[in-house]
Amino acid sequence: MVFSQRQLTLVQAAAHALVEQLYLTPEEAVEVIGRAVRDELAARQTTLEILEAGSLADRTAFVRVVVGRVTDHLKKRGQYSEDRVRRATGEFMDALHRSWAQGL
Repeated sequence: MVFSQRQLTLVQAAAHALVEQLYLTPEEAVEVIGRAVRDELAARQTTLEILEAGSLADRTAFVRVVVGRVTDHLKKRGQYSEDRVRRATGEFMDALHRSWAQGL
């Protein structure tokens, strides 16, 4: 998957939360997020470009599902306490929302 600069900034901001809270490597964090984004785009049969041009409500719904996918993946790994996953995904969601709101 090729990211635009805006999309890359968004993924990096979200990955930072996973690195800080769960001590994933940056590569692992980007892989987990990228997989969740890719899977949700496929499920919706859309692209990030179309999503970016859509409404804030559509982007917010997308973010929530991606965060859910990331949370599910992290829980399946069984390496992290539920509290740490919750904190990381909370920061992750905040970062994504800020990116959309700021137009990054």
